[in-house]
Amino acid sequence: MSVVDISATTPTEIARVASADLPLSGSLDLIVHRGHELFNTSIGPAGTTATSLPPSGKMSNSGWGSCYSCHPDGLHDGVTWMFPDGPRQSISMESTFAHPQPGGTMFINGAPLAPSSDQRVLNWSAVRDEVQDFERNIRLVSGGEGLIDAPITDVIDLQNATNTGKANAGRSADLDAIAAYIAFGVRAPISPLRQSFSQAGRIQTGRQLFAAANCQSCHGGVKWTASRVDFSPPPLIPPQGTEIIVAGQLERFLKKVGTFDPAAFNEFKAQAGTQTANIPANGGDGFNIPSLLSVGAGAPYLHSGSAPTLEEVLDNVTHRSAGTGGVDTLTDPAARENVVLFLKSIDAETAVFP
Repeated sequence: MSVVDISATTPTEIARVASADLPLSGSLDLIVHRGHELFNTSIGPAGTTATSLPPSGKMSNSGWGSCYSCHPDGLHDGVTWMFPDGPRQSISMESTFAHPQPGGTMFINGAPLAPSSDQRVLNWSAVRDEVQDFERNIRLVSGGEGLIDAPITDVIDLQNATNTGKANAGRSADLDAIAAYIAFGVRAPISPLRQSFSQAGRIQTGRQLFAAANCQSCHGGVKWTASRVDFSPPPLIPPQGTEIIVAGQLERFLKKVGTFDPAAFNEFKAQAGTQTANIPANGGDGFNIPSLLSVGAGAPYLHSGSAPTLEEVLDNVTHRSAGTGGVDTLTDPAARENVVLFLKSIDAETAVFP
């Protein structure tokens, strides 16, 4: 806590009082603590540009925004934003990495490294393969100076015109600390149905129906999503590499399940600073599989927030029959209600599907 003298013309900090002991020096807990601080702040370390000098910092233009602004407590704000890929619902981060991490995971500055870690491919359109790629969001969305000591043209991600084979992990200890916080400091909300004895039978029935529909083919595993970075970032553009990148998207990780409507009024790409006519949003090739971990706390649903409830998610026949080759095993509305109840019960304590 800061003790501030507000009687002076310029308020001055006169003391700091620790509210808890800091983690041990050199520990992972201290790295996560630093990442948590940077994730929450709109200021961050002092920079060199006019809008990042004290009292501002590198995290945003004149301290106007933070990662927390869209992802409170590392979760989501329930807002659909217009981005260069199209309308995109904020994503909760509790399932970005598996908990616990698999044995043998490699780390850099406390942040897990793919492919030895179990990390989801990032964003709805699979346009990021490293948490550290969001350096570009710090700069291009929040307008900050950024944490990597390099010009923006040297901050590599899948949407760059060229690919030098340079990963962003390891280029900034502070940026790696943010990745460590997302891996180890974000916790999934607890489902209010975790200890529901009155609904236990229906929840179990819903689980069985979920399995019979083979939903776990996409939503299995400890992250409740099959999406996983299984290569060393960044992917090399063919013929050197094997990943196919289409419009900045890792195409192999996109799944078509009937949730994209190109005729929807808001399915266009944000075109900041131009008078270009509306360009159709990404989505025709499908979407990166979202996690079902604590999905009950995640409304609204789908990439554009077009489904206010889980019931409406399951109204989509193509989606609910994707695991059974188009054979609809959930035609009965009462059966779907039981599946929804099971979905709402999922949290970190729920037994996962292989």
